[in-house]
Amino acid sequence: MTSMRDPSSNGSPAPTSSQAVTFAGHVLRCINWGRSWASMYPLLAGFSACSASIVFFALLYGGFSSEENAEVQATQQPALATNDSPPPKSEGDFSVEERTEQASAQHARSLTSEAGLRQGQDALPPRKRVKPQSEDSNENRTFNDELAKALAKHQGDLELNGLTTLSDKQAEALAKHQGDLLLNGLTTLSDKAAEALVSHQGGLLGLNGLTTLSDKQAEALAKYQGSLDLGVTTLSDKAAEALASHQGGLLGLNGLTTLSDKQAEALAKHQGSLGLNGLTTLSDNQAEALAGLQVHLGLDGLTMLSDKQAEALASHQGGLLGLNGLTTLSDNQARALAKHQGYLLLNGLTTLSNKAAEVLAKHQGWLYLNGLTTLSDNQAEAFAKNQGYLYLNGLTTLSDIQAEALAKNRGYLLLNGLTTLSDKAAKTFQQANETNGFLIYLPEQFSR
Repeated sequence: MTSMRDPSSNGSPAPTSSQAVTFAGHVLRCINWGRSWASMYPLLAGFSACSASIVFFALLYGGFSSEENAEVQATQQPALATNDSPPPKSEGDFSVEERTEQASAQHARSLTSEAGLRQGQDALPPRKRVKPQSEDSNENRTFNDELAKALAKHQGDLELNGLTTLSDKQAEALAKHQGDLLLNGLTTLSDKAAEALVSHQGGLLGLNGLTTLSDKQAEALAKYQGSLDLGVTTLSDKAAEALASHQGGLLGLNGLTTLSDKQAEALAKHQGSLGLNGLTTLSDNQAEALAGLQVHLGLDGLTMLSDKQAEALASHQGGLLGLNGLTTLSDNQARALAKHQGYLLLNGLTTLSNKAAEVLAKHQGWLYLNGLTTLSDNQAEAFAKNQGYLYLNGLTTLSDIQAEALAKNRGYLLLNGLTTLSDKAAKTFQQANETNGFLIYLPEQFSR
């Protein structure tokens, strides 16, 4: 996983998971939204250039790790917009190019994963990495206490994912670093080191290499005041209750493949976003419990739902609901999920029945269907009735009839994946935008 920050508000999006995001996302009136979900949705892991200080240390030490050379990745805090909503319903001061870039950026930050969310979307530029010198260099040195202290002074994000061990003193030193701190190569952590890292004041602490966590460590890490990304594959009920008290933002537990009903009930009380993208199945009771989460919920590992589970999850009112792992959706399930109020991510769907399209079009929030590569004429007519935000960036072409239908859309419609469009269809969209306030986002070649 890559780094994440918590979407701390239910503002306008720009979303997508799984391998999805970056729980885009989605969602985003807060500066840290997109980066929070990056761990839940890898394609969101794009940030700015490395700082000169880390470049200096990398060149000085050549490389370091507990046993092997570790890759150091450091970036300055990116300047993300505080309002990711589409532009007002008028052309205003935005040029066609600016509007196209804005739509692409929104989609990239959306909560879709590689398999989803964060799918078929424009990714933010990847982080530029500062790599150590080759292993043959005589300058290579192992990570030590002095280097930990030096790196802790870096002003920006710090990735030390090559480290496989960390002493208590090194943990104390790195805890003074201000910025995202990624230690995803660690497979073990002492209780004292866990307690030390809790004092870290950055936006994210990445420990997704840890597959097990003692109850004591869970209690300690739950006190962390930023987003927390853990790789645990199993949890005790006590540890789940402890982690549920975490109040620092997003809690990533994407290594879990199963939950007990008691654990689901406990985690649903978490006050921040919750990533459970490793779960492949849910019981009806668990779905009902997790639907009570008050912030974003990522469940991109689910490949199927029962009708009862769909109804339960539709009642989720925390903002974003990531279900990018679903590849099929019955008409009844579509009808239920259409009632969800917020960001609904269904980027894993590649086909829909006409009826499912008709009911999903009634969704009044942000609807992501970037996995669809074709539409029927009936579906185009149905989606034209959507009055929210509709993402159909997986479509590469549309017929003139479909374009004419979709041009009647009165919500925001994103069609950034189009590669071919007749002159007549392009003109239809252009005229609709001029009349209705540029609600339809198209690739630049069709927006002129």
